[in-house]
Amino acid sequence: MRQLTTMKVKNISFKNMPFQSFSLTFFITAIISTTIFTTRTVDAQAQSSSPGYNEAVRYVRSFNFESLRLAIEDLTETFGQRYPKGQYYFECLDNLEQSCDFILDSLNRGDNSVRADVLKLAHDLNQLRYDALLSNPLLDFKKLLLLKRKCGQLGLPVNHKCNTGIERTGYDNEIAVLAPVHTDGTLQTLFRPSGGRFIGEMDLHYDAEKLLFTMPKGKSWQIFEIKTDGSGLRQVSPGQHQEDVDNFDGCYLPDGRIVFSSTASYTGVPCWHGKERACSIYLMDADGGNVRQLCFDQDLDLHPTVLPTGQVIFSRWDYTGPMHIYLRPLMVMNPDGTGQRSVYGSNSYWPNALYYPRGIPGSPNKIVAIIAGYHGVPRMGELGIFDITKGWYQADGVVQRILARGKPVKTVIRDNLVDKSWPKFLHPYPLNEKYFLVASQLNRKSPWGIYLVDVFDNMLPIHVLPRYDFFEPIPLIKTPRPPAIPDRVDLKRQDAVVYLHDVYAGPGLAGVPRGTVKKLRIVAYHFGYPGMAGPDKIGCGGPWEVMRIIGTVPLHEDGSAMFSVPANTPLTVQPLDEQGKAVQLMRSWFTAMPGETTSCVGCHEQRTRTPITKGQNALQALSRPPDKITPIAGIPDVFDFPRDIQPILDKHCLSCHGYEPTPALSCESKSGDPRAGGVILSGDRGPLYSHSYYTLTMRRQFVDGRNQPKSNLAPRSIGSSASPLMKKFNGSHYNVKATDRELDMIRYWIESGAPYPGTYAALGCGMIGGYAENKQDQSDHRWPSTIAAAEVIRRRCIQCHDKSLPLPLALSDNRNIPPWDARPGYVPRHLVYNLTRPEKSLILLAPLSKQAGGYGLCKPRNKIAAQNQPVIVFADTNDSDYQKILALCVAGKRHLDTIKRFDMPDFQPRPAYVREMKRYGILPKDISKNAAIDVYATDRAYWQSLWYKPNTNINAKQ
Repeated sequence: MRQLTTMKVKNISFKNMPFQSFSLTFFITAIISTTIFTTRTVDAQAQSSSPGYNEAVRYVRSFNFESLRLAIEDLTETFGQRYPKGQYYFECLDNLEQSCDFILDSLNRGDNSVRADVLKLAHDLNQLRYDALLSNPLLDFKKLLLLKRKCGQLGLPVNHKCNTGIERTGYDNEIAVLAPVHTDGTLQTLFRPSGGRFIGEMDLHYDAEKLLFTMPKGKSWQIFEIKTDGSGLRQVSPGQHQEDVDNFDGCYLPDGRIVFSSTASYTGVPCWHGKERACSIYLMDADGGNVRQLCFDQDLDLHPTVLPTGQVIFSRWDYTGPMHIYLRPLMVMNPDGTGQRSVYGSNSYWPNALYYPRGIPGSPNKIVAIIAGYHGVPRMGELGIFDITKGWYQADGVVQRILARGKPVKTVIRDNLVDKSWPKFLHPYPLNEKYFLVASQLNRKSPWGIYLVDVFDNMLPIHVLPRYDFFEPIPLIKTPRPPAIPDRVDLKRQDAVVYLHDVYAGPGLAGVPRGTVKKLRIVAYHFGYPGMAGPDKIGCGGPWEVMRIIGTVPLHEDGSAMFSVPANTPLTVQPLDEQGKAVQLMRSWFTAMPGETTSCVGCHEQRTRTPITKGQNALQALSRPPDKITPIAGIPDVFDFPRDIQPILDKHCLSCHGYEPTPALSCESKSGDPRAGGVILSGDRGPLYSHSYYTLTMRRQFVDGRNQPKSNLAPRSIGSSASPLMKKFNGSHYNVKATDRELDMIRYWIESGAPYPGTYAALGCGMIGGYAENKQDQSDHRWPSTIAAAEVIRRRCIQCHDKSLPLPLALSDNRNIPPWDARPGYVPRHLVYNLTRPEKSLILLAPLSKQAGGYGLCKPRNKIAAQNQPVIVFADTNDSDYQKILALCVAGKRHLDTIKRFDMPDFQPRPAYVREMKRYGILPKDISKNAAIDVYATDRAYWQSLWYKPNTNINAKQ
């Protein structure tokens, strides 16, 4: 029996695969063996105790016969005569599996007589795998484009940066061509840049005669084109006089034009406080002319590529409204920018990101993409196949995760989503819905190589070398040109038309009775600039940007609406009841092109849902011209908390919720003490915010859903309808009743994001311990008054304020907790330091005796001790330690009076704001350094400069 089995193994011949070609081949199995099998044509018995033998044993034991059999079966059934050796491969696989069973059984029984057969069996298994999988007719092309780069030089931006976040030079890389497409193929250089410049982001033209790629030129990134014979290098993107604009990631359109990503929008990434540049998608002619911005998004628009339908798919980062770090939906649009819509991941917290999406040939509803995290490994991750007809939310539409056949894909909401998942994948290129070329790294020590993978869990190395990484595999063949979708824009118009079929359709207004919604409020987003953005600037953990209320439009009885909106503007829609309260909030945005008519079915409806028309009176909105937006009288378009909301609090709330004793006993404090209910609603300034703004935020008095991993919230669970603050003014809270206009002011403020400043000019000004381009300013730690006060706090307060209830030791001391995190035991610096009236600082009043004018709030941590009587830390204000802490608060006020917050007299915006406004032509180039600037008027002039005007071109701004 042993002789018969051995004979079967020895009689198998693989003419298409030279034996020597396996000397550096990676053996890949279902569990991804990561070793190199180095079989030589020597006596097998002599090798039976060598490391190669041990690797062969592991390879044979883990060989996935089922995966290979499924692939052979599929190729045979799919391609018939184009896969002529299918039956032969079946027979070989059956013979080898029988041999494998016999040999492994013998090894398990300790029969060492079969040890000599292991190397031969491993060799033949590997040869069969290569021959059977590489005979795939989808691989019937002679050349493969690759990006070759020295091992370890990834050249990938982290997930919250674009190309501006990586080095432009210092690379050993080139565009290369592998021929034949085989492990023993020869690699030839197509283009190698000078000066160690980066190259990457290749896109091959449909005729396979030229390709686009990204390469730096001077201080900026630009898009270049070269013929596939290595000639005709030219710069395509218009960057000759735009060193502060980066253009990259170009993609050919079927009509000959090019879409690409660019930082020409001059927006800043919010989480980097504007230090890093955001990018949007643009359109240009093949010669770089007629540049036009297509996407007007807050953050990164990445990886545009053309689907088989002719539409463009790309990854968009939604950094507003919901919890920012988990939302990167896949978007599609027509090549002219019309029809922008999400196809996967809208309001979905899994996956964190989908990178490098590509449509699958022959399967118009399927997409392959890299499943990645927010933080963690850059752009790389798991390889997933998605069917957008099955679902678009979380894992609903996942067909399969490659190398996980038959395993369910679970929705896991966490940061660093794929850091521990191996192998890692990049740059998928689908051959059809089952077979893919991809760049992959098997483990941390492995180089990146090019592999053929399939839905059956086969993974075959095509080109892997230990000293180089290989990326971006693209077959060098002509490909079918998708249909060229005609332009639908009318660049002579400044507006677009929105048609809403039925606002009550979809889960957004589930359960809301018809007739509830009377109007729609239209709100525009205005995103931050380079060096001027961030969650701790416009608000406390949100909002991330300034929002401008444009006005309202009517809603018809059947739930339909049709109205005109400004083109090229990120907009959000809020359905309002008869009191003007938002029944629901759209925590994202849409943008329409000039002259476009765009539509939606309802509120948060499934993207595959189609309108249903019922009754004779349906489609009322279509029976009349589109409505114009009506501005809201008496309401500012952009809210500013100190200017618009604090006066209302001063009028109705400070008699109880201030630092002074309460004059009446009708408040929460029956004793007439100040700070009724422990709440301060005074406009006094803390290190970053006013005490009232911070208090309202931390006590969740307004509900906007900021930074909460929840989506598709129920009606009235967000906005003014769900905000406790609104109920404080209806007469039920100690007879406090605001006027209708005051209620409107508070309501509209909440539903426009509840901002603190109403201008980006406030960013980085008057904020002690704020962030200057993502680095917290802690210079106050060096003040002598800070050092002295910190010593007192450690010495006098540590008995109670230990690690479980620490006090901030400086004005900028966050105690390693974000300012928007109201976790238990956190004593926030934003409330204990008063920089308007230093003597009213809670860090002074709490330990000071009531007899001396303090609050006497300090109590022993052990409640049994002294019958829980107050602990008098400072008997009076003459205590030298009290005076040291007071000196710190006074120094903080003095410093704040110097650096000026936006709501203080003689405020001056920081130089970055003036720089950007001069760049955009809003402020004169020669404006004097100390010139008085009306920042609100400047903001409005800037926003108006962005409004689309016919016959203008984005190049003028660049």
